Amino acid sequence: MTIRVAHDFNCPWCWVGLFQAQRLEREFGITVEWVGYELFPKDMEWDYSSCPIEPRNKPSTPGRFAIHSFAEGIAIPKVDRPFEQRTYNAHQAVEYAKTEGVANALVERLYRAHWEEGKDINALDTLKSEAVGIVADIPAMILAI
Repeated sequence: MTIRVAHDFNCPWCWVGLFQAQRLEREFGITVEWVGYELFPKDMEWDYSSCPIEPRNKPSTPGRFAIHSFAEGIAIPKVDRPFEQRTYNAHQAVEYAKTEGVANALVERLYRAHWEEGKDINALDTLKSEAVGIVADIPAMILAI
């Protein structure tokens, strides 16, 4: 059984979802097909509304994501990383990796590079270095991007 998973590398829910997908593969023998979905596409305007001011005496209440990641035993790494990072090139690299049958390994490497190391995974130099040892033909991957 193949499960298509729409994801973006800079989505915290998807960071947790990576580990859930890996667990499903191990426990149930499913295959995950990663489908890129860029959250911050080029030329998209962002109109941020102002957040309401919280009362000073409001108790700290965990949100859905905090509860979800805690239940999975996954913490968000305390690393500076770009918030609205483009990921188009990273998704294209994964599409190329599919042709070599190594998409899962590259997806994990790119998630870790972004979340654990704060790397710009849209930069071609970063994609080249992260693909080493996974993608056999890195020049072809870069050309495909």
